[in-house]
Amino acid sequence: MIAYKFLSADRVGLFSGFRWPEPGIWIDAEGKADSRVSGIHALSAEGLLDWIDDELWTCELAGIVEDDRHVLVAERGRLLERVEAWDESMALDFARACAARGREQVVEALRLEGHEDEAQELGGCDAEGFVKSAPGLAAQLPVEIGGLVLMAADTTAIAEGLRLEARRPALKSHLEAVAASGATPGAIAANVAFVVAHSAAGLHPAGYEAGVAAERAWQRDRLAERLGLADAA
Repeated sequence: MIAYKFLSADRVGLFSGFRWPEPGIWIDAEGKADSRVSGIHALSAEGLLDWIDDELWTCELAGIVEDDRHVLVAERGRLLERVEAWDESMALDFARACAARGREQVVEALRLEGHEDEAQELGGCDAEGFVKSAPGLAAQLPVEIGGLVLMAADTTAIAEGLRLEARRPALKSHLEAVAASGATPGAIAANVAFVVAHSAAGLHPAGYEAGVAAERAWQRDRLAERLGLADAA
Protein backbone atom coordinates (compact mmCIF):
# COMPACT_ATOMS: atom_id res chain seq x y z
CA MET A 1 0.00 0.00 0.00
CA ILE A 2 1.33 3.45 -0.93
CA ALA A 3 0.84 6.20 1.65
CA TYR A 4 2.44 9.43 2.87
CA LYS A 5 4.59 10.44 5.80
CA PHE A 6 5.47 13.88 7.16
CA LEU A 7 8.89 13.99 8.81
CA SER A 8 11.13 16.64 10.32
CA ALA A 9 14.40 17.55 8.60
CA ASP A 10 16.70 14.62 7.76
CA ARG A 11 13.84 12.08 7.84
CA VAL A 12 13.25 12.28 11.61
CA GLY A 13 9.87 11.51 13.14
CA LEU A 14 8.50 14.54 15.01
CA PHE A 15 7.26 12.65 18.06
CA SER A 16 9.23 9.41 17.91
CA GLY A 17 12.60 10.98 17.20
CA PHE A 18 13.28 7.99 14.95
CA ARG A 19 15.45 8.71 11.94
CA TRP A 20 14.18 6.78 8.94
CA PRO A 21 16.76 5.01 6.79
CA GLU A 22 17.45 5.89 3.19
CA PRO A 23 14.54 5.38 0.77
CA GLY A 24 13.97 1.76 -0.18
CA ILE A 25 15.10 0.23 3.12
CA TRP A 26 12.34 -1.66 4.96
CA ILE A 27 11.82 -1.30 8.70
CA ASP A 28 9.67 -3.54 10.89
CA ALA A 29 7.39 -2.55 13.74
CA GLU A 30 8.20 -3.77 17.21
CA GLY A 31 5.38 -6.10 18.16
CA LYS A 32 1.88 -6.07 16.73
CA ALA A 33 0.86 -2.98 14.77
CA ASP A 34 -1.36 -0.85 17.02
CA SER A 35 -2.25 2.77 16.29
CA ARG A 36 -1.98 3.68 19.99
CA VAL A 37 1.33 2.05 20.83
CA SER A 38 3.48 0.70 18.00
CA GLY A 39 3.51 0.03 14.29
CA ILE A 40 4.72 1.92 11.26
CA HIS A 41 2.58 5.04 11.08
CA ALA A 42 1.72 6.73 7.79
CA LEU A 43 -1.04 8.87 6.34
CA SER A 44 -3.69 8.82 3.68
CA ALA A 45 -3.90 11.98 1.59
CA GLU A 46 -6.92 13.01 3.66
CA GLY A 47 -4.93 12.80 6.90
CA LEU A 48 -2.01 15.03 5.90
CA LEU A 49 -3.34 18.26 7.40
CA ASP A 50 -3.08 17.11 11.01
CA TRP A 51 0.57 16.04 10.73
CA ILE A 52 2.27 18.81 8.75
CA ASP A 53 6.05 18.89 9.11
CA ASP A 54 9.08 19.92 7.05
CA GLU A 55 9.44 16.91 4.75
CA LEU A 56 6.72 14.97 2.96
CA TRP A 57 7.51 11.48 1.67
CA THR A 58 5.67 8.76 -0.14
CA CYS A 59 6.07 5.43 1.59
CA GLU A 60 5.10 1.81 1.09
CA LEU A 61 3.38 -0.22 3.79
CA ALA A 62 3.26 -4.00 4.00
CA GLY A 63 1.86 -6.75 6.20
CA ILE A 64 -1.30 -6.08 8.20
CA VAL A 65 -2.37 -2.44 7.79
CA GLU A 66 -4.93 -0.73 10.02
CA ASP A 67 -6.72 2.11 8.26
CA ASP A 68 -9.07 4.71 9.77
CA ARG A 69 -9.07 6.78 6.52
CA HIS A 70 -6.56 9.24 7.99
CA VAL A 71 -3.82 7.35 9.83
CA LEU A 72 -2.52 3.99 8.67
CA VAL A 73 -0.55 1.64 10.93
CA ALA A 74 1.38 -1.25 9.42
CA GLU A 75 3.75 -4.03 10.33
CA ARG A 76 6.39 -2.92 7.83
CA GLY A 77 7.22 0.22 5.90
CA ARG A 78 9.80 1.98 3.79
CA LEU A 79 10.23 5.46 2.38
CA LEU A 80 10.00 5.75 -1.39
CA GLU A 81 10.68 9.33 -2.45
CA ARG A 82 10.45 12.89 -1.23
CA VAL A 83 7.46 14.91 -2.41
CA GLU A 84 9.46 17.80 -3.81
CA ALA A 85 6.42 20.07 -4.11
CA TRP A 86 6.34 20.40 -0.32
CA ASP A 87 9.29 22.62 0.53
CA GLU A 88 9.95 25.68 2.70
CA SER A 89 8.39 28.01 0.15
CA MET A 90 5.19 25.99 -0.14
CA ALA A 91 4.90 25.57 3.64
CA LEU A 92 5.09 29.33 4.18
CA ASP A 93 2.75 29.97 1.26
CA PHE A 94 0.21 27.62 2.83
CA ALA A 95 0.60 29.38 6.20
CA ARG A 96 0.01 32.76 4.55
CA ALA A 97 -3.10 31.46 2.78
CA CYS A 98 -4.53 30.19 6.07
CA ALA A 99 -3.73 33.45 7.83
CA ALA A 100 -5.36 35.46 5.03
CA ARG A 101 -8.47 33.32 5.37
CA GLY A 102 -8.45 34.03 9.11
CA ARG A 103 -8.30 37.78 8.50
CA GLU A 104 -11.25 37.57 6.11
CA GLN A 105 -13.31 35.73 8.70
CA VAL A 106 -12.54 38.27 11.41
CA VAL A 107 -13.41 41.21 9.15
CA GLU A 108 -16.73 39.54 8.31
CA ALA A 109 -17.37 38.90 12.02
CA LEU A 110 -16.79 42.59 12.76
CA ARG A 111 -19.36 43.53 10.14
CA LEU A 112 -21.91 41.06 11.47
CA GLU A 113 -21.51 42.47 14.98
CA GLY A 114 -21.97 46.06 13.82
CA HIS A 115 -18.35 47.24 13.89
CA GLU A 116 -18.40 48.50 10.31
CA ASP A 117 -15.71 51.16 10.71
CA GLU A 118 -13.24 48.68 12.16
CA ALA A 119 -14.15 46.13 9.49
CA GLN A 120 -13.51 48.65 6.72
CA GLU A 121 -10.19 49.72 8.20
CA LEU A 122 -8.86 46.19 8.64
CA GLY A 123 -10.40 44.96 5.40
CA GLY A 124 -8.44 47.57 3.49
CA CYS A 125 -5.08 46.55 5.01
CA ASP A 126 -2.46 44.29 3.52
CA ALA A 127 -0.93 41.66 5.81
CA GLU A 128 1.64 43.97 7.40
CA GLY A 129 -0.88 46.77 7.81
CA PHE A 130 -3.30 44.39 9.53
CA VAL A 131 -0.63 43.35 12.03
CA LYS A 132 0.21 47.00 12.82
CA SER A 133 -3.39 48.21 13.05
CA ALA A 134 -4.90 45.30 14.98
CA PRO A 135 -3.70 46.09 18.54
CA GLY A 136 -5.07 49.65 18.55
CA LEU A 137 -8.41 48.62 17.09
CA ALA A 138 -8.75 45.57 19.32
CA ALA A 139 -8.38 47.74 22.41
CA GLN A 140 -11.53 49.65 21.40
CA LEU A 141 -13.62 46.52 20.80
CA PRO A 142 -15.44 44.14 23.16
CA VAL A 143 -13.02 41.60 24.60
CA GLU A 144 -14.18 38.57 22.61
CA ILE A 145 -14.11 40.10 19.14
CA GLY A 146 -11.02 42.08 20.05
CA GLY A 147 -9.29 38.85 20.96
CA LEU A 148 -10.15 37.39 17.55
CA VAL A 149 -8.68 40.45 15.85
CA LEU A 150 -5.44 40.00 17.80
CA MET A 151 -5.33 36.29 17.01
CA ALA A 152 -5.72 37.04 13.31
CA ALA A 153 -2.86 39.50 13.64
CA ASP A 154 -0.71 36.93 15.42
CA THR A 155 -1.26 34.20 12.83
CA THR A 156 -0.52 36.73 10.11
CA ALA A 157 2.67 37.87 11.83
CA ILE A 158 3.90 34.29 12.24
CA ALA A 159 3.11 33.45 8.60
CA GLU A 160 4.73 36.63 7.27
CA GLY A 161 7.78 36.56 9.52
CA LEU A 162 6.79 39.73 11.37
CA ARG A 163 7.24 40.50 15.06
CA LEU A 164 4.42 39.46 17.38
CA GLU A 165 3.10 42.10 19.74
CA ALA A 166 3.16 41.30 23.46
CA ARG A 167 -0.19 40.07 24.75
CA ARG A 168 -1.97 40.38 28.06
CA PRO A 169 -2.12 37.02 29.93
CA ALA A 170 -5.76 36.46 28.97
CA LEU A 171 -4.90 36.80 25.29
CA LYS A 172 -1.68 34.81 25.16
CA SER A 173 -1.41 31.77 22.90
CA HIS A 174 1.19 29.17 22.07
CA LEU A 175 2.01 31.18 18.96
CA GLU A 176 4.33 33.29 21.11
CA ALA A 177 6.33 30.17 21.94
CA VAL A 178 6.35 29.22 18.26
CA ALA A 179 7.74 32.64 17.35
CA ALA A 180 10.36 32.54 20.11
CA SER A 181 11.54 29.06 19.18
CA GLY A 182 12.65 29.92 15.66
CA ALA A 183 10.16 27.40 14.29
CA THR A 184 10.75 25.75 10.93
CA PRO A 185 8.45 26.52 7.97
CA GLY A 186 6.66 23.21 8.49
CA ALA A 187 5.97 24.03 12.14
CA ILE A 188 4.77 27.50 11.19
CA ALA A 189 2.36 26.07 8.64
CA ALA A 190 1.02 23.49 11.09
CA ASN A 191 0.50 25.99 13.91
CA VAL A 192 -0.99 28.79 11.84
CA ALA A 193 -3.48 26.43 10.20
CA PHE A 194 -4.50 24.95 13.55
CA VAL A 195 -4.95 28.29 15.32
CA VAL A 196 -6.89 29.85 12.45
CA ALA A 197 -9.26 26.88 12.38
CA HIS A 198 -9.97 27.06 16.10
CA SER A 199 -9.80 30.78 16.87
CA ALA A 200 -12.95 31.89 15.06
CA ALA A 201 -14.78 28.56 15.02
CA GLY A 202 -17.38 29.80 17.50
CA LEU A 203 -18.59 32.31 14.91
CA HIS A 204 -19.93 29.51 12.71
CA PRO A 205 -23.76 29.50 12.67
CA ALA A 206 -23.82 25.78 13.49
CA GLY A 207 -21.46 26.09 16.45
CA TYR A 208 -17.83 25.57 17.37
CA GLU A 209 -17.33 21.97 16.21
CA ALA A 210 -18.95 22.70 12.86
CA GLY A 211 -16.78 25.79 12.54
CA VAL A 212 -13.57 23.84 13.13
CA ALA A 213 -14.67 21.12 10.70
CA ALA A 214 -15.52 23.64 7.99
CA GLU A 215 -12.22 25.47 8.31
CA ARG A 216 -10.14 22.31 8.39
CA ALA A 217 -11.96 21.09 5.29
CA TRP A 218 -11.06 24.33 3.51
CA GLN A 219 -7.43 23.97 4.58
CA ARG A 220 -7.35 20.32 3.55
CA ASP A 221 -8.62 21.23 0.09
CA ARG A 222 -5.98 23.98 -0.28
CA LEU A 223 -3.20 21.64 0.81
CA ALA A 224 -4.37 18.93 -1.57
CA GLU A 225 -4.59 21.44 -4.41
CA ARG A 226 -1.05 22.67 -3.79
CA LEU A 227 0.30 19.13 -3.65
CA GLY A 228 -1.75 17.91 -6.60
CA LEU A 229 -3.51 15.26 -4.51
CA ALA A 230 -7.00 15.03 -5.92
CA ASP A 231 -7.96 12.14 -3.62
CA ALA A 232 -7.58 14.21 -0.46
CA ALA A 233 -11.07 15.76 -0.70
